[in-house]
Amino acid sequence: MRQKNCQKIIIAIFDKLKSTNLITNYNKILEALGDTYSTNIPKELITNIAKDTMDGAEWKFITQSVDGSDKWDADIAILNDKGYAMIPNTDDVVNATNKMNEILNKK
Repeated sequence: MRQKNCQKIIIAIFDKLKSTNLITNYNKILEALGDTYSTNIPKELITNIAKDTMDGAEWKFITQSVDGSDKWDADIAILNDKGYAMIPNTDDVVNATNKMNEILNKK
């Protein structure tokens, strides 16, 4: 559920930035967020998205989730102990990977 909530937050932030024209200040916004949120999205990509948005581009968000099963006695390396983990459904992982590759190859 955390993944789905994060997706909603990102989409809501993007929609708010776009609707209030704050997207023009995206650099200041990213700096203000600081360590609050981290991403591996390259800054160049964020810059291109901001510029495209300012030029009137419309965006469609596609979300993807992977389901799995609960495992309450999973080995947790960081804790050197047992704890909770979600064991992903292999078919869901394959489908998500295929969808991401499909989107990336459309460029």
